[in-house]
Amino acid sequence: VADALPTAVAGSGAPGPDDLPPALGSVHRFPFGSPCAVALRSGRVEDVPGDDMGFVQSTLAVPMVAHDTVVGLVQFSRTKGSEPFGERDRGLATELAARAAVCIDNARLYRREHERALILQRSLLPPGDPEAAGLDIACRYLPGNAATEVGGDWFDVIELPGHRTALVVGDVMGRGLRAAVAMGELRTAVRTLALLDLEPAEVLSALDEVARGLGSPGGGERSEGLGGRGGAQWPS
Repeated sequence: VADALPTAVAGSGAPGPDDLPPALGSVHRFPFGSPCAVALRSGRVEDVPGDDMGFVQSTLAVPMVAHDTVVGLVQFSRTKGSEPFGERDRGLATELAARAAVCIDNARLYRREHERALILQRSLLPPGDPEAAGLDIACRYLPGNAATEVGGDWFDVIELPGHRTALVVGDVMGRGLRAAVAMGELRTAVRTLALLDLEPAEVLSALDEVARGLGSPGGGERSEGLGGRGGAQWPS
């Protein structure tokens, strides 16, 4: 499978037998008039004729299309002596390419959302070791395993009036960008309530109302990031 650009350099014809395959991660440009370049530009299946020197009789250049966008190209080849590709073969090749394109597109969307959630989560956590007057504070934030998605766990250190310090550990149910966004909203609410010099029980009670508001119908899509049932697991 070649993830290639629809643009191409000038020229025509299929790549010759001496052409080396492109290195992984590199940009490969097909000759402008070649069947592969035409398939990438048009989004249609193209036939690539074989050459007399090789063992390939014919090749299908099938664009990988997801949401009306060409995301790559896959080639199916048959050796000499095999039956030529028929309409059923073209249909099957198109279906396989379409399924692969959806998988690639979903993987790209997941990676982008994961990166955004990770950036958001890190920006909301205290930088380094938090400081508070009269206290030595050390912290370490680690995921359960390397493959774990970004979630809504957070901690905070809030200096209060009267030389007091509030230590907060919270967890929003769910994973991904929505959980990270909900975590940011609840973290802000905790800091605001704590700075009002309320008792811990009053802070938690008020935060419960905030969490219920985030999960209400007015909260829109954010309810899924809070567990999907109109509530949240608030900090303890």
